[in-house]
Amino acid sequence: MGEQGVHVAIVSDDYFAAVGFAHELRTAGITEVITLTTAAGRVCNLNRAPDCAVIDAADEHPESFARLIDVARQLGCPVLIIFKDLRPLWVKLAMDLGVLGVLTRHQARDHLPIAVRALAAGQSWSPPVASGESPTPTVHLSAREAQTLTLYCEGFKLAAIGRRLQVSESTVSTYLARIRGKYGALGRPVSTRLALRQDALKDGYIRATQGARMYPGGSATS
Repeated sequence: MGEQGVHVAIVSDDYFAAVGFAHELRTAGITEVITLTTAAGRVCNLNRAPDCAVIDAADEHPESFARLIDVARQLGCPVLIIFKDLRPLWVKLAMDLGVLGVLTRHQARDHLPIAVRALAAGQSWSPPVASGESPTPTVHLSAREAQTLTLYCEGFKLAAIGRRLQVSESTVSTYLARIRGKYGALGRPVSTRLALRQDALKDGYIRATQGARMYPGGSATS
């Protein structure tokens, strides 16, 4: 018999992923599960508000993320987000938007039912950290620093970045020095362009496709 009192809505643009999450919950005894797609830009009319919404944000595209968050707000219940990776910038954005729980797709295999029950009970939830593991400290950049970082990682020279941001080349150099200083202060030295790009990718400031034209075959210069 299914678990009583826990009603879950799974929201995803990926139908097969949503079906997989629903199967994991039902196998764990949480049988009141519905799946919603935002592909058509709509949310199904529900007979009752769910106790928890599970949002699949593995795509991590800003537009997809914003659309999924909008669906969650319409549902009016605690939200658990499933990311492809736990990038600090995405996690911070989710928490700022009121999300109470986060998982990666890999972690969801073991922790999804536990996390759903926690949120349905009004608690927040995050996956346990493995023994000996410590989270990577997050680098917080200003909007202008983030813009500079993105353009720099895409391969633009300092003068070109300055023209795009309508600032001087020396100001761009100052932004980059600040960015490197912030990473260095957290024990994450980024002395080369490639090192900076790798950490920016890890933190979610850029996407894997950005900078591809500059790094044919995966190589880069400082």
